[in-house]
Amino acid sequence: MSAPAMSTRPCAPARPVTGSTSTASNRPTRRATPEQATGTALTLERLYALVDRLRPTDRQVVLLYLEDVDADAIAEVTGLSSGAVATRIHRIKALLAQGFQPEAAL
Repeated sequence: MSAPAMSTRPCAPARPVTGSTSTASNRPTRRATPEQATGTALTLERLYALVDRLRPTDRQVVLLYLEDVDADAIAEVTGLSSGAVATRIHRIKALLAQGFQPEAAL
C-alpha cells in the first residue's frame, strides 16, 4: 500500500472572527465590540492595501490562496509550477507580515 500524496498547499492563514460566536452549550452569543469591529476593519483595509502593492502575478496567487484554492489549481491558472506557487505563498505571507510590523508605514 502506498503512502497518500501530500498536498503542496501550505496551511491556511488565520482569519479574523467577525460577528457573533456561539458555544456548544447554547449560551447567548457574543458580538464584537465596536472597538473590535473597527480594529478588524482597519486590519483588513491595511491588508488589502498591501496586497494591492504586490506584483500582478503575486497578487493573483495570494488572492486565490485566500479563497482556499489549492496550489495545483493556482499553478494551472497562473502558469507557475505547484512548487513555485507554494514558495511564492510562503514569501508573500512573510512580506505581508512585515507590513504589519510597528515600524512599517504605508
